[in-house]
Amino acid sequence: MFRRIPYLLAKNKGREGAPYKVVKKLPQTIFDITSTEAKELPTKLKVNFFTPSEIFAEEVEADQIILSSATQGQIGILPGHVPIVTPLKPSVVAITNGNQTKKIFVSGGFALVKNDSIVDIAAAEGFDLTQFDATTAAKLLDKHQSNLAAPKDEMDRVRSQIAVDVLESLTEAMKAEGLH
Repeated sequence: MFRRIPYLLAKNKGREGAPYKVVKKLPQTIFDITSTEAKELPTKLKVNFFTPSEIFAEEVEADQIILSSATQGQIGILPGHVPIVTPLKPSVVAITNGNQTKKIFVSGGFALVKNDSIVDIAAAEGFDLTQFDATTAAKLLDKHQSNLAAPKDEMDRVRSQIAVDVLESLTEAMKAEGLH
């Protein structure tokens, strides 16, 4: 849990024009690397994966997670991964435990890898890839690409661009899974 950085005001004696100085107290966060103590790496990830309407995983153990960051490309997360916060682009999040892999298509969101191999994924939307129809996705992609070529206004252009980005990622993911 993040805590606000407390600002302590202290009287600044002996300085003209500056009656107070701001002293920042450093927060204790997930990124605390001050410990020099060697720790044993966890053998499993603990995954929490939520959307506003559904819980895909709550404290589920996993061996590996593969996701696509909007800023860093594809990331593989194993137990002991360094803490990170990354935005997700429209793509598949694959959660593997043993020989079983659960693949969920997300339209965007955030992933937070914390100390002790806890991974929190918050997505705007998430769906099992098998819920989609490839023909319908291709038709929608064509429709939004033509809207993008001749938008009615700026809002129409933005909506079409978002739809094209999501639908291109979805059709690529379906082809990769052999669902086309």
